Amino acid sequence: MRHGHLFRLPDRGRPAGRGAADGSGLRDRRRGRDGRLDRTGGKGVTEAIYQVAIVGAGPGGLAAARECAAAGARAVVIDEQEAPGGQIFRQAPRGFSAGAERFGAGYVEGVVAANETRALTGIDWRPDTSVWGLLTPGQSGSDHFRLATTSSTGLDEIVAERLILATGCYDMPVPFPGWTLPGVMGAGAVQAFMKSQRVLPGERVVLAGSHPLLLIVADQMLAFGKPPVAVIFSQRKSRVFAMLRRPLTGLGFSRLLMQAAAALGRLLRAGVPIRFGSAVVAAQGRDGVETARVSRISGDGRPEGAEERVGCDTVGIGYGFTASAELARLAGAEMRWAPWQGGWVVAHDDGMRASVPALHVAGEIAGIGGAHTAVAEGRLAALTALGDLGLTVSAPDLRRARRASAQCRRFAALLAELSTPPEGLLRSLQGPDTIICRCEGTTRGEIGATLGGNPFLGTSDAVKLLARPGMGACQARYCGRSLAEITAEVTGRSLEEVGPPRVRTPVKPVPLSHFRLPDA
Repeated sequence: MRHGHLFRLPDRGRPAGRGAADGSGLRDRRRGRDGRLDRTGGKGVTEAIYQVAIVGAGPGGLAAARECAAAGARAVVIDEQEAPGGQIFRQAPRGFSAGAERFGAGYVEGVVAANETRALTGIDWRPDTSVWGLLTPGQSGSDHFRLATTSSTGLDEIVAERLILATGCYDMPVPFPGWTLPGVMGAGAVQAFMKSQRVLPGERVVLAGSHPLLLIVADQMLAFGKPPVAVIFSQRKSRVFAMLRRPLTGLGFSRLLMQAAAALGRLLRAGVPIRFGSAVVAAQGRDGVETARVSRISGDGRPEGAEERVGCDTVGIGYGFTASAELARLAGAEMRWAPWQGGWVVAHDDGMRASVPALHVAGEIAGIGGAHTAVAEGRLAALTALGDLGLTVSAPDLRRARRASAQCRRFAALLAELSTPPEGLLRSLQGPDTIICRCEGTTRGEIGATLGGNPFLGTSDAVKLLARPGMGACQARYCGRSLAEITAEVTGRSLEEVGPPRVRTPVKPVPLSHFRLPDA
């Protein structure tokens, strides 16, 4: 690193003949007749400057890839998984394909579409690859993005004129007493076990939270022959009637609504307890989860009345999702606070352009919206990027893509409204001894004491330096939201003023085995 930027990528893991670094630490690249970069003076291996680099092979990234392929653009898709599809269409390893039908026709169709996109010609695919750093054109002093990647074969660098980030989301971490016990995980993680390995993480699973995904996961568990012990929603039943206030919004997504209704019916017929207006307030056990403590929730979101103890070995928590926007933040993109649509998400225009020139976003990092929204925005982002590159883009296609994206966002707003937990609930679950930062073991009480003893502190980064939440390997992916909310609550500042903890390179862990000292 030099001046906070990538300085030099080690040679380890690169094929022979790719050229040596010059005195600046960056490699000499010259474009050949075929539009590819020649790093060897006209001989040997060449490497492309891509017109479009797409990070993420979920629904949004795949939709962008299809548009790039149709336009004949030189594009590359980078994803951490071996197979395309993202979290929603996560695929099991080869040999584990049996049982896909248990996730429903939508899943099977999505997997087929993902694999068909993977087979398109003209797209360079980089599976099992993580982006651990990037330089924007302004930072690199060139007209290109430079992405530093790591995979099982070592380190590499990808250069592109346009960058589309479709990096998805992950389960929103919710600190409460016992949440660090083995067996407590996100509801999405429970689903990932089933999709990727065709197993359940436990024998007696309690699902709790506020997001409709709980119904889908419970229904899939039922298809596996192991229904959950209970499904516990923090909202009251009356919240469902919010759908009636905007019937036209739901009309375009009737299939999704019917799937949720059918799942609810199957669970009720199977005798699965589904409770409303309640929450898991603590998990207890010696070496893992043994009991979930459940309480009724008052109108202001606070636990009330006698607690019930439910025996279980797994608790799946589902209050929503957090946008995986670390790369966008590293690039310096403008962010906005959307508490129940992903937290800190990327601000963009009506063509999915971020504030950083030549950077486009799609899907969950622009606000949680589900697979349909990601597809619509992935297509729109690609069409906009292709048009900005000077390639031919149909004006009617662009208008249709904008309309589809806007319609999907209206439905996403409705889902966010329905899945928002009662005001004050998540704060009421935290006591002074509740661990906020799992990496450093920092508690809420310690963060509060740091803020109380240092009234001049007013940002997440300032608190991070003194109390150490967010200093671990995950770079505040788990504690960043809670840290910002506690800081805002104690100081009286807005979340926009407090801001998220700063992201630094490497965004993702890089094996030390990939590095070597320069030859003497």
